[in-house]
Amino acid sequence: MSSSRQTKGLSKVTSKPSDSLAFTNTLRYSVLQVKTDTIRMTAINNNIESLREKVTKCAETVSNLKKNSPDEKSAIAIAVKEMLAAKKEFADNNDGIGVEGKPYQAPMSKAEKKAKEKAEKTSKAAAALDSQNEGASNSKKADKKAAKKAAKAAAKKSHKEAAGSQKPSQEKTDAGGQSKQSTLKSWSRMSIPENEIVMNPNVPLYERPVIALTMAILTNTILDYTISQNHLARHSALGLPGGNVVVGDIAMAHYLLKSKGKSAGDPQQQALVDTWVNYAQSLKGFPDEQTQRAVMMTLDNNLSQRTYLVGEKFTMADVAMFSAIGFPSQTEDRKLLLKAFQKSKTAQRWLKLVADHPAVKEATQLVLGSHKEAAFEENESDKMEPLASGMNLLEGGVLGRVVTRFPPEPSGYLHIGHSKAVLLNDYYARRYKGRLI
Repeated sequence: MSSSRQTKGLSKVTSKPSDSLAFTNTLRYSVLQVKTDTIRMTAINNNIESLREKVTKCAETVSNLKKNSPDEKSAIAIAVKEMLAAKKEFADNNDGIGVEGKPYQAPMSKAEKKAKEKAEKTSKAAAALDSQNEGASNSKKADKKAAKKAAKAAAKKSHKEAAGSQKPSQEKTDAGGQSKQSTLKSWSRMSIPENEIVMNPNVPLYERPVIALTMAILTNTILDYTISQNHLARHSALGLPGGNVVVGDIAMAHYLLKSKGKSAGDPQQQALVDTWVNYAQSLKGFPDEQTQRAVMMTLDNNLSQRTYLVGEKFTMADVAMFSAIGFPSQTEDRKLLLKAFQKSKTAQRWLKLVADHPAVKEATQLVLGSHKEAAFEENESDKMEPLASGMNLLEGGVLGRVVTRFPPEPSGYLHIGHSKAVLLNDYYARRYKGRLI
């Protein structure tokens, strides 16, 4: 009995070294896999850099030939052909992204351009011929309708002239003595009140004035403006003094910065910001996948040793680039972009930095309005409790940035209205994890 027990005990002891050996082999394989991936990515990056240098040298060769030997047409043509081939090779090895950071498009020759123009003219001529044939087939019906319309217009005109001969026309005026007709025309021109931002709540988040609102929050001027929703508005717009209107998110952001004297004082830095903003705008015409890939490569090349795109602080350049990839400030959108940026730790770091910025979060909540609450990535301890029944969301309310106060009553006497006010202020301060002063 004792010997069998000892044998079983020994079998249990001898099984542990095999488990340890398996774990060690697995660990070694994981380390080897990481090293292999690192070496592979380094080789890819080195190959891309060498191709970039090749393109640069070819471009310099073309420039020197055009400058120093403009008569050597054949040499210039050969050099241009080599440069185009180098650019295509770079794009093929860089997931379709060209040297300029945009999706690569092969240049067309003169013959191809002429063929394209000819095809467009042919299609337009065919469309015009079809419409002409269709109009000829329906000419009889159109003539009848036109005759009826002309007779009706003549009868209406004669009726108005008869009425005008009986009653003299009088132009109505308002209390100020101005013509009511001119007042209506001026009001139609001034469709947006001064300092009011109008947006369409049905369009995607990046088509709303997220850049303008973020810059207004950063410059502490957001309280100077009111935000309204118009389901028929095609673009975001801002009402100006005198009845003028600024249309478009970028134009609104520039106006907000310049009107409050908050634009960058350094001309060089401002020019760099404008360059990034223009680049971000140029990417919005491409498919999402190509735009994300271009932004990832651009961020990886420019932010390896920096935190922000321009200077040492958060600027409109970062907000514009963030908007170019869809303004992914909410949790689900951020996860999708982090997955798309998985090949670049630098791009992922920048994405998290911008998405966590308080101004970006507040702008997100503002464009969502008071009927929907933004879903930000929070810790379990930071999640807000569900909204109490009968309560409304705070417009622009962001976790940790809500401050309420109980103002003193001038008369000094407390009544039931004070208890309601202090309870509401206390509730919102606790829900948004802010403070009541």
